[in-house]
Amino acid sequence: MELDRTKLPDDINVLKDEYIKLSSKIFYLEEQINLLTAKMFGRKSEKSVINDATPNLFDMSEFGDKKDNRQEHKTIKVKSHNRKKAGRKPIDPDIPVDKVDINDLSSEEKKCECCHNERPCIGYDSTKRIDIIPEKISVIEERTMKYGPCNCEESKLLEVPEVIQAKASQKIIKGSMLTEGALAYIMTCKFADGLPFYRLAKKLARYGINLTRQMMCDNAISLSKKCSQLLELVLEVIRDGVSINMDESTIKVVMEEDKSPNSKCYMWVMVGRTLNNKQMVYFHYDPSRSGKIPEKLLDGFKGYLQTDALKSYNAMGNNGNICHVGCNAHARRGFDEADKAAKGKSPYPKIALAFYRKIYRLEREYREKLENNMIDEKKYQEERKKAIIHVFDKFKKWLLKIQNDVLPQGLMGKAITYALTEWDKLTRYLDVWHLTPDNNVAENAIRPYVIGRKNWMHAYCPDGAVANSTFYTLMESAKINNLNEYYYLKYLFIYLPKVKTRDDLLKLLPVNLTNEDIMKALELV
Repeated sequence: MELDRTKLPDDINVLKDEYIKLSSKIFYLEEQINLLTAKMFGRKSEKSVINDATPNLFDMSEFGDKKDNRQEHKTIKVKSHNRKKAGRKPIDPDIPVDKVDINDLSSEEKKCECCHNERPCIGYDSTKRIDIIPEKISVIEERTMKYGPCNCEESKLLEVPEVIQAKASQKIIKGSMLTEGALAYIMTCKFADGLPFYRLAKKLARYGINLTRQMMCDNAISLSKKCSQLLELVLEVIRDGVSINMDESTIKVVMEEDKSPNSKCYMWVMVGRTLNNKQMVYFHYDPSRSGKIPEKLLDGFKGYLQTDALKSYNAMGNNGNICHVGCNAHARRGFDEADKAAKGKSPYPKIALAFYRKIYRLEREYREKLENNMIDEKKYQEERKKAIIHVFDKFKKWLLKIQNDVLPQGLMGKAITYALTEWDKLTRYLDVWHLTPDNNVAENAIRPYVIGRKNWMHAYCPDGAVANSTFYTLMESAKINNLNEYYYLKYLFIYLPKVKTRDDLLKLLPVNLTNEDIMKALELV
């Protein structure tokens, strides 16, 4: 396309303004191209790649200017440590040896060449190998005994039932052809392993079991309804806790009322820290992403709420009972994207990432001291804040200094605006020992759902979406409390029909169980 020179303005100042606007637009478009290229073909990790061009905060003055590198290097003494032996890990000694294969000599080969007597055995070389047998499928027949009338004369005269029968065992789904163990296996395959029902149906067909996808879906919905009271209790325990991390992701529901099949609905996740310092996970399905959803989920909660900067959460920060904490991972992500788009042309993104590197390094160092019982929780909170707040203050001062040097609508400008707008929330985690710099605990909890969604694509109806939220709640709550997901579900399905009181229901929560408790109970069944 050729430009008509006659239409260009003659005023040099106007031309300069037009040039600045055009340069800004070109810079913005180049950033978008570079970022999209990096997302499509570059590294997916947000971890910083440190090289010679990456600024180091230890070599920077107040605002990132490099000091004279021509200085004498000092020697420091490094603490010695034991390095783990390389190589493959041994087989778990708790796995029993089911079969021993013996490689032996023949009777003739064992004979001594001189006296022809058998040589004495002095030992053997042993190696262990893992053998995998496909899922064992068995049929359990349950007989409920019936007894007829006695032939004695007295019983003929008395009015007693002619036939008496034993009570059938309580089942979580009456009339189902699947045992509680089979139901737990199917739900674990989908919601822990991300295996869609149609693939699981093909897998079971190889072993002679004909279960359709629709049967599995119906069972999931039925089980979800049976677990509804337990899910309400999970939410209640989380609300009674000291802190909650929240996040959300999309879900497609084909038959959602007043929505097109391709429209977005939402799966909300809450990770709560209980009063006894344990954690529970709660998933909630809702067609909406409005601020009314967190308001409903957090009703009655008093404590710290850590989220990203989604507007739906903002109103909760104005609640006098809730202290809203921000997510530094989201703030850092903006600088990481600016760095990928800049391709080394601007030092600013790398300096911002260097600040975050130092913040996270200090966080890790103090967290390790706490976990190793080198300091208590109070000391950890005080020392961590004292060390990190200085870095945050220096970081903010630097951001304010360079704010006018970058394009506001550019990626670096947007990252700076996000960080400064959320600044109070981003530093608030330092006031509480159990809070971390970011909302990764909620993102980690919702990740299995996001990975599973890539396989099963959508939920057909709202009941199916609620079933998803139910089983991801149970799976992730079991996982975060170090329980075996399959055995926990089997235990739950066996004992849930026997629940009579709220205390009985409380005993079924993952925070109140251990793997030893579950295995002991299952041995008695």
